[in-house]
Amino acid sequence: PHTRRAEQLEWMARLEAERDNILAALRFLCDDGQAQAALELALDMATYWTVTGRHADASSWLELALQAPGRTDPGTRLGAEALHAISLVASNMNATPDAISASLQKLRTIGRQLSRVKMSADSMLALLRPIVAMFSDEPPELVDRLVDEGLTSTDPWIVATLRMFRAGMAENNGDVVTMRTNAESALTAFREIGERWGMASCLGVLAQLKAMDADVEGAVDDLQEALELTRSIGGHDDAVMLNLRLAS
Repeated sequence: PHTRRAEQLEWMARLEAERDNILAALRFLCDDGQAQAALELALDMATYWTVTGRHADASSWLELALQAPGRTDPGTRLGAEALHAISLVASNMNATPDAISASLQKLRTIGRQLSRVKMSADSMLALLRPIVAMFSDEPPELVDRLVDEGLTSTDPWIVATLRMFRAGMAENNGDVVTMRTNAESALTAFREIGERWGMASCLGVLAQLKAMDADVEGAVDDLQEALELTRSIGGHDDAVMLNLRLAS
């Protein structure tokens, strides 16, 4: 949880310093047939890599853990398969349409299974469920229910991230009021816990809304703050996109 709180820069630096040791431990768990422990470690690291925009790392190490022999919890395996599929698409921008279609079809299959798995609202998998369900062509009512279940979590980062996700759903539906309400609520929560990726993501959404309101100065201010926050956590790919938005 330290990488999702105000002290995240210090802990991210520690993870970078210990990268070789962490990956050596992951390889050992895989070779030793400790598949459950390997998946849990890979999921923890993949979440961190995803937040910092390093989708290729997340994809490759999740794939290694998924290939490890040994018994695993079905929910953990489904969560790892889902994040692996998402990371695979995100890391390969040059993928062929057929490859992207195959990955999305895999996500749909996983989503239908994951949406029916019982799990704690404090689990990171509870965060993945509605996201994957959206890709799975599940009814909007089911996606909303999964979000509501996740919002009962005692982890403020999970709650804030789900509110940001709901803002994205509202954008897709053209519901500007719900989009604004949830983005502002999520930003407040992320500021309270000091989590920079979440703050940057919400500011990007709010900048879009301000641009729609013809508040160009406000939109630029939000994008500049988002860029500073993104750079502070090493989110190079996201920083490029923010620079493009500022340039336009």
